[in-house]
Amino acid sequence: MKRKGISRRKFMKSGFAWVAGTAAGLGSIGKFPTKKKIKAVSRTSLKSLRAIPTTCEQCPAGCGIIAYLDGDRLVQILGNPNHPNNRGGICAKGIAAINLVNDTERLLHPLKRTGARGSGAFTQISWDEVYSTLSERIREMMEEGRISEFVIDKGQDDSLLDRFLASLGAPRIIDRHILKNLNRRAALTSMVGSPALLEDVGNSRTVLNFGANPFSNHDLFISFARRLVHARVEKGAKLITFDVRLSETAAQSDAWYPAKAGTDGIVALAMARTIVDKGLADSNFIENKTDFTLSNLKSLLDPYSPQSAERESGVKASDIERLAVDFATQKPSVAIFGGGITDHENGTQNARCVSLLNWLVGNLEQEGGLFFPRLSGRQPDKEKQSQLIPPNRGNTIRGIQELEQTKARIDTYFSYLSNPVYSEPDCQSAARLLNNDKAVPFLIVMDTHLTETAMLADVVLPAATFLEGWGLNSAPSLNGIPILNLRQPVVSLLSPARALRSPAFDVGKLLEPSFQPMGEAV
Repeated sequence: MKRKGISRRKFMKSGFAWVAGTAAGLGSIGKFPTKKKIKAVSRTSLKSLRAIPTTCEQCPAGCGIIAYLDGDRLVQILGNPNHPNNRGGICAKGIAAINLVNDTERLLHPLKRTGARGSGAFTQISWDEVYSTLSERIREMMEEGRISEFVIDKGQDDSLLDRFLASLGAPRIIDRHILKNLNRRAALTSMVGSPALLEDVGNSRTVLNFGANPFSNHDLFISFARRLVHARVEKGAKLITFDVRLSETAAQSDAWYPAKAGTDGIVALAMARTIVDKGLADSNFIENKTDFTLSNLKSLLDPYSPQSAERESGVKASDIERLAVDFATQKPSVAIFGGGITDHENGTQNARCVSLLNWLVGNLEQEGGLFFPRLSGRQPDKEKQSQLIPPNRGNTIRGIQELEQTKARIDTYFSYLSNPVYSEPDCQSAARLLNNDKAVPFLIVMDTHLTETAMLADVVLPAATFLEGWGLNSAPSLNGIPILNLRQPVVSLLSPARALRSPAFDVGKLLEPSFQPMGEAV
């Protein structure tokens, strides 16, 4: 990746502005040097298949995919070899997206509860009744100044929904993508002013991995894993993993250290102390890009000796010292971390401890190190970047647990492609809350299937899949060139199902006839 110059002031202040994305992302695909012709033939009929490029939304990676159709029937999904991130790679979840469209158990009609909540008794209703009911409740909350009693549980981003919510004022928003990486985002925002950094593992010689499992799960899964494999196979990069279990990534590492649970932070601090004590830190970076001096760091790291880390973690002090020296001398190097160390109460501090190793070797905006995301389009305002929870288009909350702890009043709970009864860490508490019609008087769920949460709903709406609608995706580029992915329909929308932008738009028009979100056609 191409480095970007940074100043001491920009690094120190949490107002670090992300790189402004000015390139048209679709054009970046054309710049990819190995553009390949896309064609396919049916294995059974030997007829040519129609190929339609689009973007996968099964996870946040936003991989480029090719949908193959035999006539009007979707028969296969493969990776797009011309996409600059995944380069033709695709995971099992992406391939299985065909089942979302063809599943015989998909929701096709709006449903209304007829029995007790959770009884599973529903009857089919019209979309007009849905719009009327929802708009009436929202209008009442707005007129009475109770819009904060409107809770939106977002399992997937939708630009029109965001604009619609912004126009309402301040409903409570549960953003599942933000919550998934909350501790990571808080740690990085507090240190460099950006909630995300990209690890350039494809150009690294030494990769220290604390609790991540990129060969099984990563926000940029296939794109990231392929670059890591390439670096190891083609460039001889070393991968060292600290994890309490023998994960898929640990099993494929050059060395695996099963540190005791919760001790990754002290291991990282002991390595940091070794780097400073042996004079291996990048003094120019520390002195000119941070608000600490090496003498400050030396005194702060003094309690964390490799011997004390060994007593806590079980990792030998000699191994900690050796790995620290290798990390500081076998450059470019990068320390990465994952949910194994961040998905805990002390996850933010764990992430900060590991990140310190990167600052000590000065690998920010250096090839093989860490880079600020190159995103297309307008970037967040500078002052908003200081928030540990990113700009929220309302009142972002930390899930159902916070609703219970704060005893928040709820009028309407709207769940969009989210299944908290199944996915919440304390799913039983989520089920109890949503099953209580006094705590949640009105529950509306929009999803492709009758999920565990939908079974408790007062109204269930059928959602379109990502293969049936238009959209834009701006996943971070691993090549340093901003990408803007176009998502286009590859199959016709199943009759009554609606992409979310249609219900949001129609409800908005009922609330206010002049409602016209920017970029939407009348």
